[in-house]
Amino acid sequence: MHSFAMLTLSLLAVSTINMLGVVGRETRAVDMNRWSTSGEGTPSDLKRTYVSRCEERKCSERINCNELWKQFNESFAYKEPCLSPESYADYCDAAMYPTPMDKTLFWSGTREQAHEASKTCDFVTLEDTLLGYTLNGLTWCGEAMSPGINETQCQSDYECMRQGSGIYSAARAYWAQASITFAQEATGVAFIMLDGSRTGGAFNEDRTFGKYELPNLDKDRVTLVHILMVYSGTRNETCDKGATMVKLKDEIDQKGIPYKCKDYEKPERVGGVTDRSCYCGASCPVMSIFCLVLLVLIQTLLSQV
Repeated sequence: MHSFAMLTLSLLAVSTINMLGVVGRETRAVDMNRWSTSGEGTPSDLKRTYVSRCEERKCSERINCNELWKQFNESFAYKEPCLSPESYADYCDAAMYPTPMDKTLFWSGTREQAHEASKTCDFVTLEDTLLGYTLNGLTWCGEAMSPGINETQCQSDYECMRQGSGIYSAARAYWAQASITFAQEATGVAFIMLDGSRTGGAFNEDRTFGKYELPNLDKDRVTLVHILMVYSGTRNETCDKGATMVKLKDEIDQKGIPYKCKDYEKPERVGGVTDRSCYCGASCPVMSIFCLVLLVLIQTLLSQV
């Protein structure tokens, strides 16, 4: 019986390794700012870049990257260069696929640290998803007259915001809506990485997380907000100290979602798979079930040895 148990365990171990994969993530979030505010025009190869990134990151062969491009293009082409986030709502709903439970990572002032933490698929940032990966670091805008896309110069955020509340440059409006959609899809534990060394405090309600993501967390889907406090220098705020942290905890309380906070010198791994399925949302829960069944089977076999 002992030989049979050991043979079975070996086969299960090999199967598990094959399923999880030994190759790390081949692609990563583009290491750029989400949007540019330089006023540059739409790159002439925007469509080619979008489709190429979409093909690289898509979760299923059923995803038609050219159709997604068409829907994205219709969101801003032949329109004024300054838009509201709602202009992209239909496209974002079409391009956003569920992220795995307990893996959503929001960030504010911690771009590099957050993307470093998402390399192993322990976390999934917006920039890791199809919705974020395809357009990260790019600038674009439309114009009402033909050809419908301005390749010369897009209006800056400042110029657009002067037109009225809720009006932004085409790229910034997109990231606002993408952030809203990403937050609405979060399930289980939602992580937020903040920098306790930032001047002015770790949490800023006027930045992307405070303005678009936190307000759109669904208390019926999110069971816990886990704050990861990292440091790039002096500890100006910690989990237990700081006016902006009091503000953040109050806002989470008002949403009726539990929270916890931990100070990290460097984010620790929280477990996860190492293949592309972590971006897509479908494979990770299945893998968790497989691992649970595997654990029970191993315990049963060992009890018989």
